[in-house]
Amino acid sequence: MKTLQRFGVLVASLLVVAVLSEVVGKAAVTISTPNSSTVNYALAAGATSAAITPPTNQPVIIISSNIGNTDFAVSNVNLVHIQSVMMRWVGIEPTGAVVHNGSTTLGTHIIWLDQSSKVSLEVFSADQFVINNASTTSQSGSVKLIW
Repeated sequence: MKTLQRFGVLVASLLVVAVLSEVVGKAAVTISTPNSSTVNYALAAGATSAAITPPTNQPVIIISSNIGNTDFAVSNVNLVHIQSVMMRWVGIEPTGAVVHNGSTTLGTHIIWLDQSSKVSLEVFSADQFVINNASTTSQSGSVKLIW
């Protein structure tokens, strides 16, 4: 009888171990490190940056901070770039306003980078955007793309 009890305990223990290993195996999470690129800018009054090409066919988060001449601000925009077709976006301006659009037209506003609404991301082509400083003073900051 004791042998039968021990065998029962052993079978139950093995069953618990099997179920536990299955649960633990499915609970594992794989976290991949996202890609990113940072564009720092220091633009004179009226200047425009070189063209920036976001990655294609995937969501891109663009986070910006303008730190020039006490015109501090942050903004963010989610963008998708379909190569040779267009860019489409939705985001939040430094004022809290929501923006959304899609365009291939040169100069189309994407998002303001500063609180005074003078420094912006603008469409350069179907595949690129630029940072434009329409302010009367120099402005600096950074734009980070994460995908």
